[in-house]
Amino acid sequence: MKTAVPLALFCLALPPAWGHEGHDHGPPPPPVVIDATPRASAESELFELVAVLEAGPRLLLYLDRHASNEPVSGAQLEVESGAFKAVAADLGGGVYAVPGEAFVRPGTHSLTLTVQAGEETDLLAASLAVPEPAKATVAAERDWLPWAAGGAALVVGGGLGWLALRRRGKSARQAVPGAGASAPALSGEGR
Repeated sequence: MKTAVPLALFCLALPPAWGHEGHDHGPPPPPVVIDATPRASAESELFELVAVLEAGPRLLLYLDRHASNEPVSGAQLEVESGAFKAVAADLGGGVYAVPGEAFVRPGTHSLTLTVQAGEETDLLAASLAVPEPAKATVAAERDWLPWAAGGAALVVGGGLGWLALRRRGKSARQAVPGAGASAPALSGEGR
């Protein structure tokens, strides 16, 4: 018991360990955010197309030539998906747009794209996969709970151990005959 209390106080007084050069123990890096913007792509011998569903919602279509990767401007681009049918607006630089309300529902949307650029005409097919919206988690808010429970258990266990040692010390002193006030008198009489 005499060494347990100073040892515990010594451990509590120790400074935290600091990282040295190249070993920073700072906060962890932020989580990696994956761009979950739904996309689809299609290609043929003439054209390549990438469709991106943006907020708003609108479906942006990036059209370029397959052989040179050159953006195709001034083309007529028609988009069909189920009952949806629209002619895409030319935004310039090979970028086209159609309203995206028909594509916000989670699931896979089949796209049929008709491209007419000058004398060239092509038919492209793509699938736009829209994922389910992410559900918020509450677990991050309660990360401290296991640490608090462990700390409370440590304090309670330490207190119970201290009480047990203290009671054992009292019962040991009471069990020794002659312990207490008469012990100094006995040691002085024998000389």
